[in-house]
Order: sequence, then C-alpha cells, then structure tokens
Amino acid sequence: MKRLLLMIVILAFMGKQVYAHYSYNDELMDIASFVEDIDLGIAEWQVTMKEQFSQQKADALLEQLHDEFHVTSETDEQRTQYSVAYELENGKMEIGLHLIYPKNKAYKAELIGVIKGTNWHKKIEEVYVQQAQDMYTTYFTKSSRRFACLTTQDNAIIGNDYFFEKLIEKLDIVQMKTQTDSIKDGLVKKNIYGYTPLWGQLIMTSNEKVNVQIVAKENDSGEVNFVIGTPILINEY
Repeated sequence: MKRLLLMIVILAFMGKQVYAHYSYNDELMDIASFVEDIDLGIAEWQVTMKEQFSQQKADALLEQLHDEFHVTSETDEQRTQYSVAYELENGKMEIGLHLIYPKNKAYKAELIGVIKGTNWHKKIEEVYVQQAQDMYTTYFTKSSRRFACLTTQDNAIIGNDYFFEKLIEKLDIVQMKTQTDSIKDGLVKKNIYGYTPLWGQLIMTSNEKVNVQIVAKENDSGEVNFVIGTPILINEY
C-alpha cells in the first residue's frame, strides 16, 4: 500500500516534472553493462519513449506511419489508438509504436514507442542501439521522455547487500531511500529510489531528484531477482 501511494504521488508529478537532456547516452546500456559485470543473467529489458503532440503534428505522424508500416487501430470510449508492431532477431526483440488520440480534445495526442526483448548479447545490443536511435530521431524530439527497465534472472548467489553496494559504486547513486514490503507467503520485496548524475532525465518528488528505482524480490527458494528502472519503473513488477 505504501508503495502504491508513493507511485501515485510520483506519477502525478511526471507530466510536468520529467526533465530530459538528450545526448543519447543510453541508460539501458549502462544498466546492462553493470548487470553483466557482476555476472548476473538478464531476463528481460524494455525502453519506452513518450511524447505528446498537437492534433496537426499527430495527424502528420499517423500519415507517416501509414506510409511506412501496416497500421492497426482500436477505439473505446476514451481514445482511439493506432499501432505498429514488428519483431527482429527471430522474435527476440519487439518494436512497437502507438499513437493515441484522446476523445477529449482538451488533451493532446501521445506517441509511445517501445523496444523490448528477452535476450541480451553483443548482436542484440548492436541492433537495439540502432533501433533506439532510429526511433528517437525519426519520431520524437528533445521534449520526449524515455523510460528504461531491466530485470535480472533469478539467482541465489549474489545477495542484496553486494548488489546494491556495486550498483551505488557503478552508477554513483546518491540520495537513496529504501522501502521494504512483505508480500505473499512472508516473502520480502525491497523498493529503492535514488539519483545518479550520470543520467540526464529525472523527476522531482518532495523536492528531491529521483532517476533510479530498483526492486529486489526474493522467492520461496531464496533466489532473488532485481528490476532496475530509470527514471522510475512504469510497468508492473
């Protein structure tokens, strides 16, 4: 419950309080490099780009998407969404673009780009970098927001203390806050927020900078996996 309340407060600030300075230093690459350095496996990863556009700009984007891809659409009471989806590397990487038109004209349209995968190695890394750069330069501007997250494979060797010590050292994290929640069957989940000057994006919450969130979950076999996100985790974990 505490985590839910904290997430609600943070998300309430995101529309106006996410700051980005893009030189395309890729946060996902930094996270993946750290995880590989301490010999943890990577279970899955995802990068999401978001930006709001005027109706006129959104219409131009939609026309561009129709020219380049097969576009599907779905409509409900709140919005109409146009989507593009395809796979690379024999299905190991998924690319998606979603252009959302709210029915309420008081709100702007939003473009969401997603690149995700379940494998990570040198070839995947090279393809990811090219796809991420192409998506950003083709469809987004410096006003966009970018969210990255990576989940490690379960492990029973690397403990929480060692993981966080090395992560703080690698990313130069300061202002860390830790919250521990009990989940089902007495298992424990740690939720950590912090700030690193290495990355340009951040959010402000309670007058403090935040651009790193880490969740550590232990299963009933004593194995732990870690979810690392920036500036915060936007998906369920």
